[in-house]
Amino acid sequence: MKIKWIGIILLVLVMGCSDDKPKEVVIYKQSHVDFLKRYGWSIDRFASETKYASGTFQSFSRHMQEVKTKGKVDLGSYTDQEIIETGYVLREFKPDYNQIIAYIFESGGSIVGSYLVNNQLSMDKSGVYQIGDGFTDEMVQNLQSGIPEKD
Repeated sequence: MKIKWIGIILLVLVMGCSDDKPKEVVIYKQSHVDFLKRYGWSIDRFASETKYASGTFQSFSRHMQEVKTKGKVDLGSYTDQEIIETGYVLREFKPDYNQIIAYIFESGGSIVGSYLVNNQLSMDKSGVYQIGDGFTDEMVQNLQSGIPEKD
């Protein structure tokens, strides 16, 4: 019985001596990392993911129209399939815009479109972050050339 208690106490001590700091595990979908890299962008952090069930994306007509007109992404031929929209805050920034979010659309396991939203992120006098309305831009080849990364 003593050996059993000694084993339990040792186990508790060993567990108590482990590093209490939570370890951040960052996992991005590799196809997204590769896709953004082809355009010269890199991911700073995950922003969002929205799944639209088959046949529901057209119910979000305002968003669908904005994606089509501002982002130059026409998802009309995919509305009868599940569409997954994933957003990432990028490491890079542009003059006058210090936060760029890339949105990637997938359907049937393939990337079917993407666009960028350029925002101005600033802190007001009370210490609250404000996001200034930026512009939506299509993802085009070499758009990022010469644009610095955030530190």
